[in-house]
Amino acid sequence: MRAHYPTYTDLLSEISDSLAHSRVALTHSDLAGDNLMLTREGRLALTDWGSARISAALVDAASLSLYMHWSLDERSRFCDLYLGGPSEAHKQALHSLDQLARLHRYRSCVQPLLWLREGAAGLDDVGRAFFQTQLDAL
Repeated sequence: MRAHYPTYTDLLSEISDSLAHSRVALTHSDLAGDNLMLTREGRLALTDWGSARISAALVDAASLSLYMHWSLDERSRFCDLYLGGPSEAHKQALHSLDQLARLHRYRSCVQPLLWLREGAAGLDDVGRAFFQTQLDAL
């Protein structure tokens, strides 16, 4: 964990600079597939708003892109839809989306390490597999 800390602090600085003038919104801040539900009417509903906060509008898209394993093309298509087509803002949004996804990956790797250090029983096979995919992506 300590070996990766300089990378993490550099990433925080980059994100802070790139998002300094971005739009802010009420964000779910924990958006993943298990927080997306369909109502009986077939409408999408977001659940578990316990981590909601005001933050950069792309935070939820970055989280979802990570959990859904969006390719670069899928992230680019999202930015096209979000911003109404290719533009300089599109390039900046795509860059910010990638930075936020990296930050989320880092956080998802560090959290299990903290659990282990604090004496938790450890991760199950699914947790270890997810942890390894996130480390590999860093």
